[in-house]
Amino acid sequence: MQRRAFVPLLLALAAVYVFWGATAPAMRVAVATLPPFAMAAIRFAVAGGILWTWVRLRGVPLPSAREWRAAAITGVILLVAANAVFAWCLQTIPSGIGSLFFSLAPLWMAIFAAVLFGERLTLPAALGLALGFGGMAYLIAPHGAVHFPFLPT
Repeated sequence: MQRRAFVPLLLALAAVYVFWGATAPAMRVAVATLPPFAMAAIRFAVAGGILWTWVRLRGVPLPSAREWRAAAITGVILLVAANAVFAWCLQTIPSGIGSLFFSLAPLWMAIFAAVLFGERLTLPAALGLALGFGGMAYLIAPHGAVHFPFLPT
């Protein structure tokens, strides 16, 4: 790999590490003062507003009805069923344990791709999923099980 391409790649990975890694602890702090679903709604409304403004300023055409439908389905699944429920759970579990469960997202995406679109999981992808989840599990609880409530209260 060329040196010029290597530095931006390292910076991009560092940004993902910092921003994605800070998500669960930041959400844990936020749900201490805001209702979890309201916090998630505010978070995604602000992010969506910023993205909408950016693409409109760039002259990107408005989405078609089909694209709106697909975005609505994706939004409900990813933003409500995943992130908002994750925020709700962070009221009662440590953010590290929450991150462990949230690290299952790539596995769920692979399952949805297989069931909905007939995509097959390759051996390297399966190994990557197993390695990623195993690493996350090791980082969260390297010395045994951590006890937490099965359902948030």
